[in-house]
Parts: sequence; C-alpha cells; structure tokens
Amino acid sequence: MLHFDEARRGAIGRLGDVLEEAPRGVKAVLIDDLFGKLRVVLWAGKKENADDLKKKLDGELREACGHYWTGEIWLATGGGRISEGDRRLYEQAWKEAAPRGDGRLRLLDRHRNRGGWLMPASSPPWKLPESGYSTEEQPIVVFYSFKGGVGRSTALAAFAIQRARAGERIAVIDADLDAPGLGHLLSAPEVGTAQWGVADY
Repeated sequence: MLHFDEARRGAIGRLGDVLEEAPRGVKAVLIDDLFGKLRVVLWAGKKENADDLKKKLDGELREACGHYWTGEIWLATGGGRISEGDRRLYEQAWKEAAPRGDGRLRLLDRHRNRGGWLMPASSPPWKLPESGYSTEEQPIVVFYSFKGGVGRSTALAAFAIQRARAGERIAVIDADLDAPGLGHLLSAPEVGTAQWGVADY
C-alpha cells in the first residue's frame, strides 16, 4: 500500500522531470492540501502547450500518487480567462510555497489546524470596495459553537435557504477548517461545490 510520503516524493520527482522537459517559462506549485491530497497550480504559457502539459502531468501524477492525487491541475496561465480572485490566489500560492531545485517547482503545505503557529499571516487575495456596503444593509450572522456535531451547519443552511426564498441575496462562508461540509449541503447537483474553500483563500 502506498503511503502519503511516498506519493508526495513521487509527485515531486515526476513534476520535476516534466518541468525539466518543458519550455523555460513553465513553472508549478505542488499543493499538499488540508486533507492529505495533492494538487497542482501550473503556469504553462500558451493554451496549446498548457493542454498537452496538463494531460501529460495528470497521467504522471496519477501513476505516482495513486489515490492521493486529486486529478486537479489549476492553470494560472494558458487555460483561458481566470478571475482576478483566482489569479491573486495563484500568485499567493507561489509566494508562500518553498522553492525546490532550480526554482520552477515549489511546494506548499496547507495545514489543517494551527496554521497561525506555522506560517506568517497573509493578506486577503482581494479588497472590499471603499464604498457601497453598509453594515445596516448587509448584516453578518455568525453560527458558532465550541462543540462539533450540534447541527450548526444544518441550522445555517436552513437559515440561508429561508432568507434566499424570502428574496434576499445571501453569501455563506464555511469557516470550519477541520470539517467543512456546508458546501455539500447547499450545492446544486448540476453545479457541484465550489472549487476553492475558505482555507485556500
């Protein structure tokens, strides 16, 4: 049976090999995510190169990492338009990651808890507008408890759905970093859950 540290070493080796053969401007961040799975952010230049590189990389990492590979390669360049928030998130991932070898590959560990003990605080990937929001118009409601498993996420989902049905616009953020599940409660089957979570941002 493959252990995570073996999968991670295999991913680093395969990624390094692929980057060595790739054009000079290509670079990547290997992310060890909150749940012990591996994913990649890839800067690949032109779209044609990006598609081929992504396909090759996926095959190599699937073979090297087994069930630890998420199959997720996020294109920071070369894959069409990306949102400003995602672009800043990719840049932040590059800055936070530790360089490896010639610097084209970087490694980023996403800590599941006590992250504040292990790394410096980062600024948000985007800024709220200077004007246009008022706390009277946009109330913030927090569902909180010291204990898990008491129905906090279910209560929040029910509240958000009820307010949305009443015609209000609702934004829900699951800040439970140990066991986020709100996205699954609220996701539409045809859309699925969001690609990024609050821990990433």
